[in-house]
Amino acid sequence: MKRNSNMLLSVIICTYNRSELLSQALGSLICQTLEKKSYEIVVVNNGSTDNTSDVVRSVQRRYKNHIINLIEEKRLGLGIARNTGLLRAKGKYVTFLDDDAKADPNWLQESLRIFENIKPVPLVVGGQIIPFYSRQKPPWFSDRYEADFKGNKSRYLHKGESFSGSNMVVEKKTLLQYGGFEENVGMKGNILSVGEETGFFERVWDKSELEKIFYYCPDLKVYHLVPPNKTRVVYRLKRYFVSGQSSCVRYGKKKYTERLIYVSKSIGFLILSLIKIIFPPVYSFSFQGWIVERLGPVAWCLGFLSHFSGLSIKVNQS
Repeated sequence: MKRNSNMLLSVIICTYNRSELLSQALGSLICQTLEKKSYEIVVVNNGSTDNTSDVVRSVQRRYKNHIINLIEEKRLGLGIARNTGLLRAKGKYVTFLDDDAKADPNWLQESLRIFENIKPVPLVVGGQIIPFYSRQKPPWFSDRYEADFKGNKSRYLHKGESFSGSNMVVEKKTLLQYGGFEENVGMKGNILSVGEETGFFERVWDKSELEKIFYYCPDLKVYHLVPPNKTRVVYRLKRYFVSGQSSCVRYGKKKYTERLIYVSKSIGFLILSLIKIIFPPVYSFSFQGWIVERLGPVAWCLGFLSHFSGLSIKVNQS
């Protein structure tokens, strides 16, 4: 697809049955300080059965001076939807905003400023994820469970660190060069999974000869909604479990000896996590927080080892 010479950036929103939240995400992109003709908004409707398409068309009619494109992708999967949006994007750079998030007004302009002024030029630029709530969160629930914060100072990431997929900006050709997003992990409709972007970061760290690759700037802010179901203990444990499953899927591509070493480490980590459970809770936080932080690593190990054993368990996010 031929790229518009003025099109610097494509913002891709992949959405599934969240039409009531999508308008807020789109509104935050329409209010960006970056010149309108410099970016496009690409909405990938990932098999929604609600009025998502109607919402997008309504925004298109209302804001005709903005470039807003709607793509229908019936194959369920956040990784699939992101790759579809990536292939259709016309911008030199691409970024992804979740349908339940909203971007700071300077998000896009600040991202491009970093690419233009920071030397050496990073491959990927990212920032912080700041949670917000639709109702008052439980007293035990910590913002850090849903936040992505790497400090108040801009810096290059250390080896092994990565960004959240909902606040990273990368040159389109770079993302394609390193294989895009994983399609066998990540959200699929109502099925909970994570890690569709993790494989990309791992491949860059493994294959790139550069040391200064990912650049973090705290001024790049995305606000992410935390609905009530995500503040429940059961959901937090389920998220740990599916994270373990996703890690096993990624390590399934490694050599047998590497997989064996990692499985051994996972078993050791499981034993250590179980030992920690016998220690009494530290009541600087609530008992619910203790359950999440002590049993969470156990759930992660169980997810990893169950998938390694050939048992793939689908977990509903609700």
